[in-house]
Amino acid sequence: MRKRLASSLWKWLISALALSSALLLVFELSAGIPALLVDNRQGSLGARLNDQLGESEEAQSSHYLTILELAPDSPLRAAGALPGDKLKFDRPIDRWRKFLVGEPVGLTLYRGDSERHLRLAAQAARPSFAEQFDYWGRFLVGATSILFSLLIGFQRAEVRCYRYLAAVFAALSLMYFFTFSYSPPSFFYRFSKAANLTTYPLVWYWCVCFALLYQPYAQQGLRRWLTRSRPVYGTLAFGTAAYSCWFALGHEAPLLWLMIFLSIIGGLGLTIASLYQGWHATHGEIRQRHVWLMASFLTGAVPGMLAFIPALDASYNGMRITAFAAVSGQLLMYLGLAYAVLRVRVFSFDFAVHRMLVYTVLSILLLALVGCMEWLAKTLLKGGGPQHSMALFTATVLVGYLLLHQLHRHIERWVRRIFFSQWHAKENQLRHYVEEAEHITAMDALLASCRAAVDNFTGQAGCAIYLRQATGEYTLATSTLPGVPLAVAESDAMLPALRAEMDALLFKQVGTAMRGEIALPMGHRGALNGFIVVGARADGLAYRPDECEVLHYTAHQIGLDLHALRVAALESELRQMEGKAAGQGATLAALAERGRQARSLL
Repeated sequence: MRKRLASSLWKWLISALALSSALLLVFELSAGIPALLVDNRQGSLGARLNDQLGESEEAQSSHYLTILELAPDSPLRAAGALPGDKLKFDRPIDRWRKFLVGEPVGLTLYRGDSERHLRLAAQAARPSFAEQFDYWGRFLVGATSILFSLLIGFQRAEVRCYRYLAAVFAALSLMYFFTFSYSPPSFFYRFSKAANLTTYPLVWYWCVCFALLYQPYAQQGLRRWLTRSRPVYGTLAFGTAAYSCWFALGHEAPLLWLMIFLSIIGGLGLTIASLYQGWHATHGEIRQRHVWLMASFLTGAVPGMLAFIPALDASYNGMRITAFAAVSGQLLMYLGLAYAVLRVRVFSFDFAVHRMLVYTVLSILLLALVGCMEWLAKTLLKGGGPQHSMALFTATVLVGYLLLHQLHRHIERWVRRIFFSQWHAKENQLRHYVEEAEHITAMDALLASCRAAVDNFTGQAGCAIYLRQATGEYTLATSTLPGVPLAVAESDAMLPALRAEMDALLFKQVGTAMRGEIALPMGHRGALNGFIVVGARADGLAYRPDECEVLHYTAHQIGLDLHALRVAALESELRQMEGKAAGQGATLAALAERGRQARSLL
């Protein structure tokens, strides 16, 4: 996946990989849907084996599995097997399969030094809730992976690091075959399982490659060490992949569990270290993307790693909590990674947490409202017909809409005041200044106070205020931002964008030579009378959407105040001119009267 691979050829390659994964998923679904949704039964030997991830180290590298528990009607129990015995399937692939009802299954049973071969018929069993969740959760993960591999592979085909990320998603689509499947023991299933086991260690190697190449980092310090460690880790990852393929073919692999664990730990460590160093070396939205990437990788990896720890392997209704966390974490990881690399503009991570809290509270209130309405329906409308139910539903929707629409802003302020008090204090302070600014009667004082208020809100990031002159040029009125020009010509690309949007403008969106992070228009009736340039934040992060909103509000209101002062100044000047004109008129009238008197004397 080097850069010399043409984009068109790369797109064909990633399309072929995605199509292959999709065909394998469809092949598996053709066997899984009848068992889970149509017949709701599957073949089973009535035994719980130690082949679950985290159950034992031995089971992850050996095809000799220990019987942990036997059902009373288990065919194995009827054949004389006991918990603690070991068994090995004639077809190693059978350890990962759910059988057809009545399907003959060949295996060898081991007890001490004795062994005997058995051929048993799989008995009918209903799929448990845990199996249903595991199966459809993995299907959702696999289908999502295919989609994201195509999106990233096509939209970022020219960039080498995104090719590695697209390969990560393509390989993760094979996680559909990670635990158990319903496919018959055909070539397709053997290939699917072998591909799953082989590519799993490579996923983390490609994650490391993506993290190291994500930005053109300076090769010094920690970055140089991370780059030099990549070939060493690559040797481990590819060696583990080859060893996993050997295991998938039915051979014993005593060190496989350890090698997989080291591959995961090493890959996660190098990925997070690389992204952390990149976060430290960048600023603005690039830094925020690093935060999203780190959070996404940790969300996807940490729950899956917990499955390796038997002490944490709690269960509910037969469903392993770690398996639930792993599936949920992977879905969140996919969404986070796709958001970080596909979005043109990303929110800061703390802003996303803020929004999540707001909508969580709104959702809880909505559920509480629905519950209350349901209770009222049962209490007050006993025996009501469909008309009463429809009326209740309509009333619930209407009340919910009106109530939550009114509560949204109050809840947002409440969440901000409790969990993000610093945001709340700064925003309130700036809004309070805007209310006071309309009483400032001197233009120089208004400009100076606006500059100080914006600097205080942005943590002394610096700002510059430009005002439009009669020539159409925008000249610098006041500034704490170093390196800004004294005037901005009408030809600057920033000005048409400000006039068109009349909203906060990120400098990276337009080709301008201005220094700073964002420009805030000051206009009146569609005319751009000036603008405020705000410098980059000291912490290197980009301004949050709520910060841009309150800054834009401030610039707009100060622009209106400046316009009002200009109008007041013009009115004062007009009154002075009218007074002068009146005085000059009186003088002219007096002179005219004197002239008439002089002419009458003659």
